[in-house]
Amino acid sequence: MKKYLFMTMTTLCMSIVTGWAQVFEFEFNGQKVDDGTIVTIPATEDEYGFGEWWCETNPSSSLYTGLILHLVGSENVNCNATVTIERNELNPATLKWCMGGECSLMAGKTTLTKDFAITNTGRVQVQFDAENIQQEGTLMAMLTATIQGETHSVKIQFTHGEATSEQMWWGHLSGNRMSSSDNGLGSSEAGTIDVAMFVPKEHAFVGTSTIKAIRLWLGDDLSKISDDVRVWISEDEPLSSGSYVQSVPLSTLQVGKNDIELTTPYEVKGKALYIGYTYTSSERSYPIMFEDKMGTKSLFYRHSNSGSWEDISEDYGCLGLQVFIEGGPYPKNNVTVGDFGQQVVSKEQGSISVPIMVTNMGMNEITSFAYTITTDGGSTTEEQTYDMSSYAIPYNETRTCHITFLADSKTAKYAKTLTITKLNGIKNKSAAKEAKGSLITIEEKPSVVPVVEEFTGTWCGYCPYGMVGMQALHEKYGDQVVLIAAHGSDIMTIEDYNPIRAYYVDGYPSSIINRNQETYPSKSNLLNYMEKMKDAVVQGSISLSAEWGDTEKKSVNFTTKTKFVYSEDEGNYGIAFVLVEDGMIGSGSSWAQSNYLSGSSVWQNDEMEFWKKADSKVTGLEYDHVAVSAWDIVDGVTGSVNPHIQERDVQTFTYRGQIPDKNLTLIQNKSKLTAIALLIDRTSGTIVNAAQAPISEMSTDITDLITNPTTIEGYYTIDGKRISTPAKGVNVVKYADGSTKKIFVK
Repeated sequence: MKKYLFMTMTTLCMSIVTGWAQVFEFEFNGQKVDDGTIVTIPATEDEYGFGEWWCETNPSSSLYTGLILHLVGSENVNCNATVTIERNELNPATLKWCMGGECSLMAGKTTLTKDFAITNTGRVQVQFDAENIQQEGTLMAMLTATIQGETHSVKIQFTHGEATSEQMWWGHLSGNRMSSSDNGLGSSEAGTIDVAMFVPKEHAFVGTSTIKAIRLWLGDDLSKISDDVRVWISEDEPLSSGSYVQSVPLSTLQVGKNDIELTTPYEVKGKALYIGYTYTSSERSYPIMFEDKMGTKSLFYRHSNSGSWEDISEDYGCLGLQVFIEGGPYPKNNVTVGDFGQQVVSKEQGSISVPIMVTNMGMNEITSFAYTITTDGGSTTEEQTYDMSSYAIPYNETRTCHITFLADSKTAKYAKTLTITKLNGIKNKSAAKEAKGSLITIEEKPSVVPVVEEFTGTWCGYCPYGMVGMQALHEKYGDQVVLIAAHGSDIMTIEDYNPIRAYYVDGYPSSIINRNQETYPSKSNLLNYMEKMKDAVVQGSISLSAEWGDTEKKSVNFTTKTKFVYSEDEGNYGIAFVLVEDGMIGSGSSWAQSNYLSGSSVWQNDEMEFWKKADSKVTGLEYDHVAVSAWDIVDGVTGSVNPHIQERDVQTFTYRGQIPDKNLTLIQNKSKLTAIALLIDRTSGTIVNAAQAPISEMSTDITDLITNPTTIEGYYTIDGKRISTPAKGVNVVKYADGSTKKIFVK
């Protein structure tokens, strides 16, 4: 039903309490306005008939018409008042605010504050005007006033034409892909489970609405819930005191979608909320459904045995829960866009397709958008249109849109801002319409050595897929690809890889390529990605040499040479080091590989024939590419790359990696070790390039130099400067016969 809105949200307690006297209040058309009320003013046509539309909170000079600040107590006080524009779809030519006899044009500002004295009268007009409105839409402003320590606020909403009270289901998830097979979250032990989602303060949809129902999805383990389910709405923190709680008889619930009407509709009034449900199970159960969709604070979990809440959004996605809201008007065309990090393009390549994550936060499907690209805050491209008519984005869904960025004329790193200017041909008024990142333009294309980090374990029955996939890469590409098998929860596990496992691994087997592409490590998947990597463009190259750092071979001296093909004053790179071993073998159950393919007739892959014929536990295997030690595996060694980068300059770095004792006990054959260097972009966490090398025998020990000083002609630093005596680190020693050797001095 359409109506002129004068909506009063849930009334706050404004009555006089013993010992406390109210100082002031807001009034609208002679009636008291409680905190959080939305005062809605429809647009009217200009009285002179020029075809212009305007909205005004005080259409007359009367102190009893329109929006008024009413002083209840003393008539001589000072007031501090602020008006803040929260949403502006009207874009009026003139926006003016008067209070206490002082008027100001907003002039593009979103916030204005006034201090004034109230004398001789108990009422002050709040004059807020929008003139020359050219289009449909709404404008929402928050007015807050403070007098003698008492603060009240009211919302002012201007609309072009009649304001409509709208209804919709809202949640972090879309709900389009939910099914009872999506359950799987719960607990392996009995207890009471609480789950919730978070709604931020002043939310564009929920913040101005009334919640009338809660929809939740329950999985196949619903039968294991032992008591009635409670749905609840809570302010400030989950299940805080004073929460709205409603019991739902278990007999009324079903597997899949459940719509629960609230006994008492909940008026939000702009507050931040946690919305969730609670159930009890007398045995292990997994009835909680969720959508594997990118979300923020979209899934909180608590078990009665732990008593603490966890935000598990990053691991699982969005809770299977929505709310039915009434209010509005809600945003029609609205998107948010994700930043796109650092990209690299060569002049020969000319352009690059950059993936941009676009999320529809408006009620209308997005079928097209227009955009511009700004470089270093200066030049801006002409507006381009991205057509999505065959792949529209429905409400609350995200699409990856590939936008073409052109190479710049000079080799350098440039800040880029993509701005979505229009949605479905209409000017974009979204608050989050900019995606930021950088583009590095290079002259020459360095050769690329991709890195595949596979996560595996002897206990994992499907991990033979990864073993076959990694071997296929090794046979086809040899040293042109770096292979690292990071074992988890088995005898070959090292703690050095724990941070990578914790961030990237959702299950076994799995793999990441250059830490920017996750994939199942089957032969076909890995070979497909390697084929794509042939055309990859990166910003630098790296080479590596390695030798033992001591006679007992408990340390390795790594020497890298890094060359970038662009210049930058504030580069943020690091080099990590890894040792991998081939041919590892052992006896006993801890070395036996689980094999779920045993006896299978379903799998048609010829490369898996060995595993289909093998037992469910396979012994006597040799494990290759096993990570046995690593240093600064996440960000690289601090100081390994000078942040002041000069195009084509070679940076040399030497690092001594001491192998921990527990890693030394794992290593079986030091002659089968390979040293690896990973050049890491520390800003994005991705691997730029890599190199690998065998470990050579240690250079002449320093004791030999002391015992045979007459054979030494001179000492030099690694970059060729002559020194009088050996220095700490790598030295080049020139002998009388003209030969040279490297030594490492502790």
